[in-house]
Amino acid sequence: MRTINESVREVDRYTDDNKIYVQIASYKDPQLIHTVKDLIEKACFPSRLHIVILDQNDKDNCEEFDQFQALAKITYMFMPAKDVPGLGFARAKLQEQYKGERFVLQLDSHHRFADLWDSSLIFTLTNIPNCKLPLLTSYANQYEVGKECWKETKISNVMIADHFTPDGTIMFRPKQWSKLPAGKQFRQAVVPARFVSGHFFFTFAKPYFAKFRYDPDIFFAGDEINLTVRLFTMGFDFFHLPKPLVWHEYTRKGRKKIWEDHKFWKINDLESKKRIQQLLGFEDHGIDLANYGLGTERTLKDYEHYAGVCFSERWIHKDASTFDNPAGCLYDGAGWTANKTYKLQINQCPDKVNYKADFWSVNVYNDMDHVLSNILIGCDEIKKCIHTLETHQVPHRLNYTYETTGIPVRYSITAIYIDPPSSVITFEDQINIEKEN
Repeated sequence: MRTINESVREVDRYTDDNKIYVQIASYKDPQLIHTVKDLIEKACFPSRLHIVILDQNDKDNCEEFDQFQALAKITYMFMPAKDVPGLGFARAKLQEQYKGERFVLQLDSHHRFADLWDSSLIFTLTNIPNCKLPLLTSYANQYEVGKECWKETKISNVMIADHFTPDGTIMFRPKQWSKLPAGKQFRQAVVPARFVSGHFFFTFAKPYFAKFRYDPDIFFAGDEINLTVRLFTMGFDFFHLPKPLVWHEYTRKGRKKIWEDHKFWKINDLESKKRIQQLLGFEDHGIDLANYGLGTERTLKDYEHYAGVCFSERWIHKDASTFDNPAGCLYDGAGWTANKTYKLQINQCPDKVNYKADFWSVNVYNDMDHVLSNILIGCDEIKKCIHTLETHQVPHRLNYTYETTGIPVRYSITAIYIDPPSSVITFEDQINIEKEN
């Protein structure tokens, strides 16, 4: 009996136009060279790859990629990291190098791949029935640098909605999909997806480049919900794979982040989030999104009904958090999770050196270490907190409530000084909260 690998080789062998445009944005990532090496080595037809790299770094590393030029087409672009305005700009620059390839694959710069990943993706995408514009995506399964256990993973992740952020966008998280239909574990069956991952998607290139252009003013946060709603309203249908073909390194160990290098990144981030809010329709900032708005094939309301989310109310349907097939979610009053309101208590006394801070910045996290809310505490509230803790030896309940769809588990406090400007992380603690409703 022919295996799936033999089948995809046979299907792809006689199709010379199955070239793949691979776009990789990298920011000071030591895993970039290893990602490209594995990408090429595991491909069935590496000569059909056009790998386009935007390396945002402190120095030009072009010569490192010369070793691959005989195996695959490499387009390497260098940009000084200090000059990079954000993720959207980098991915928009990558789109400019498209040369008419049949397929497009978007990746981060820290991945590993299954054998024959290219033919397997092509075979899967081109065999999805009754779908004009299919797109394969996922929060890829995790690998760790230096460990081989990731190769044993047999079932793919899916993307689920974790919570709405204070800015009104959605945080996602991966979940391993264990409810595979009997007998389909080793077939290229797919399951409908609600969301698109920025670090891995694969689709037909010509309609993608004809319809979608990255918004260069998107800094980082909100990129994936922007990608998702725009592609959906442009007519694309999303699918998850039943078994992994791509792995992703999530920990960010040893990698610099753009917000660590850029002093004024919060300004760019704020303006970026305003664009996301304008797109999603829950706050009008008077921004003309021009070519970076929604498509015309479907409406934003169509997407909300399909995915089980409501942007205006910041509601998430339970199916979007547990992963059931996203067909027919309706606003019938059942199964929706609105933001819950909590009160936060400070349980311990921070280091006295930070008592005179101009304000405290309090981050509240869930169990995935995602920030659910940020609270700014002024001087007067700091004094009350210190007095309650030191004088009465009881936790100080902040006169503040915050809303979240996630479950808070811990908080951190950073002392902020304005003159001279500096910040010091004071302490972290497990959360002690009271639910309001």
